[in-house]
Amino acid sequence: KKNNFNYQIIGRGFFKTFLKFYKIAQNIRINNPECLFCFGHQFLTIFSIFLFPVSHKELSIHCHHGDFRSKLLWKIYYFIAKRAFNSITFSSSIMLNQALRIYPKLNEVAYINRTILSVPKENLKKFENNLFEKNVIIVGGLGWFIKRKRFDLFINLAKLLLEESNKFRFKLAGDGPLKSELKARASLFGIDDFIEWCGLVEDTKIFYKSIDILVYFTDVDAFPIVPLEAMANNVPVLASTKFSDLNQVLENKKHCFIQDNHDLNLLVNQISLLINDYKLVNRFNESTKKLLQNEFSAKSYFSKFEERIKTS
Repeated sequence: KKNNFNYQIIGRGFFKTFLKFYKIAQNIRINNPECLFCFGHQFLTIFSIFLFPVSHKELSIHCHHGDFRSKLLWKIYYFIAKRAFNSITFSSSIMLNQALRIYPKLNEVAYINRTILSVPKENLKKFENNLFEKNVIIVGGLGWFIKRKRFDLFINLAKLLLEESNKFRFKLAGDGPLKSELKARASLFGIDDFIEWCGLVEDTKIFYKSIDILVYFTDVDAFPIVPLEAMANNVPVLASTKFSDLNQVLENKKHCFIQDNHDLNLLVNQISLLINDYKLVNRFNESTKKLLQNEFSAKSYFSKFEERIKTS
């Protein structure tokens, strides 16, 4: 029980939901919940929701619309979902606007609701020395090795940083179809010995604790949470996002260094500033802590949820 809400997870994924459908229905009847949350984009979910007599039903969408199905199928999906749910939430304005272009009548039940993140505690450790005083400075990256995530730029940046100082080392966590291509790129630059490939990590907090700086690239991402997760773990962030809601939430030079044009020379200069000014890092961390507490905490999430219940 948290924030005066009792909760229970009752199913996940198409096959698990389908195979356990009777058990899920029975579970709902026994517990008689006041609200039912559904996550994802499965047709089975929205069809089955009609069978459950729950006072408030909410659907959360966390995906790009073009990545999973055609526009026609999305239109059918939202036609049904609007009738099945009291509210439908999106974690970014980009995803919300995509949905409204597909099915404009969705605006009657559509809301933006940010993802809940682990909010930093009041007693976050403050930096007392410059990162450059360390023998080794570890720059990290995390995500799927796919084209739009631009890990090729991370490798390019690593080459430029090593030209500035041999103190830099790099850690990449994740996997994907471009992994071998990225490794070949690092080898071509002669920097493969400076990069540690961590693979998929089960506990990202352990990864964040092992790095000094996180650099995040993407061409298109509705609302990436990796930079915010890093900030919640006291890691200073540099982000370059061409098309993303992140640029609307994070303020450049207040929460982190953020840009939208993949300027690697600018990133090199900004990393130099970060590692030589621990007071700047502390200012970034303090501003980010307030942002996460106000926008991404469980308290903020459920406060907005209670408002939706009252107005539905």
